[in-house]
Amino acid sequence: MSVKYKAGSFKYQSGFARSILREKVEKNEQFLLVNLNKIYSSPDDAAILAKTDIEQSLVYAKTGKLQSIDHALSAMGYEKIEEN
Repeated sequence: MSVKYKAGSFKYQSGFARSILREKVEKNEQFLLVNLNKIYSSPDDAAILAKTDIEQSLVYAKTGKLQSIDHALSAMGYEKIEEN
C-alpha cells in the first residue's frame, strides 16, 4: 500500500505549527498530523521543518531505529488531528 506524506503548516493560535498530510493512495484516506511543540511566526518555516521531519523519519525507518515513518513522526511529537 502506498502512503504519501506532504509537508505544510497549520494555523494555530497566533502562529503556525508544523503539519504533515498523510495519504493512503489506494484507499483515498487522508488525515493531518500536527506538531504543536513549537509555534512559528512564518508558515514557510513550519513547512520547511515539517519536510525535514519527513526526511528524517524515513531515515529512522530505513535504518531500523524506529519501526516505521509513522512511529518516527509520533516520536517527534506529531499527533493526528481528529475529524469532527
